[in-house]
Amino acid sequence: MSYTSGIYKIENLVNNKVYIGQAVDLAQRKRQHFSLLGLNKHDSGHLQNAYNKYGKDNFVFSVILYCEPFELTRYEQALVDITSNIYNIRKLCVDSNRGIKYSEEVRLKNVERQLGEKSPMFGKHLPEEVKRKIGDGNRGKKRTPEQIAILSKAHIGQQAWNAGMTTPTDVRKKQSIAAKKRHTEEKK
Repeated sequence: MSYTSGIYKIENLVNNKVYIGQAVDLAQRKRQHFSLLGLNKHDSGHLQNAYNKYGKDNFVFSVILYCEPFELTRYEQALVDITSNIYNIRKLCVDSNRGIKYSEEVRLKNVERQLGEKSPMFGKHLPEEVKRKIGDGNRGKKRTPEQIAILSKAHIGQQAWNAGMTTPTDVRKKQSIAAKKRHTEEKK
C-alpha cells in the first residue's frame, strides 16, 4: 500500500537543525513550506530566520516515515521527543495549529517586537506611486456607520496602545510634541 501521508523533516544542511512535521499530503505540504519560506511568511520564526540566513539551497525536505493519517500525531510526537536540535517551538504535537490561544504575555511580547525601531517599516516611506494606488483603491468606497464606528474606535485604541497611553487627549499631546521635534530648524 502506498501512502501520501507521513512524518517529514526540513533539515538545515549547515547546522543539521531540523523542523519536524506531519502531513496528510506530503507533496503539498512541501510546496506550502517552501512557498511560505520564499515569501518570508512562514509560521515558524526560527525556521524562517534560518532560511533567510542560510538560503534555500541549504534546506532539504525529506520524508521520515509514511503512515496512516490517524497515526500522524503519535509518530510526530515520538520524533519531537527524541530530537534535540530542532526548530519546532511547540514541543507538544497536535493535529493542527488552528485554535491555539496565546497568553497575554506572549501577545504583548510579539507586539513589542514590532514597535518603534524594531518595526520592519521603521524609517521607511511608501513611494508616492504606491500611496496614490492605495488612495485610488479606497476612493469611492462606502462604509456603513457601524464600520466607521469600529474603525474609529480601533484607530484611537491603536494610537493609545502605541503611545503607551489610554486616552485620545494624551495621544494628541504626544503627537504634537513629536511633530514639533521633527521640524526643528536644524533638520529643515
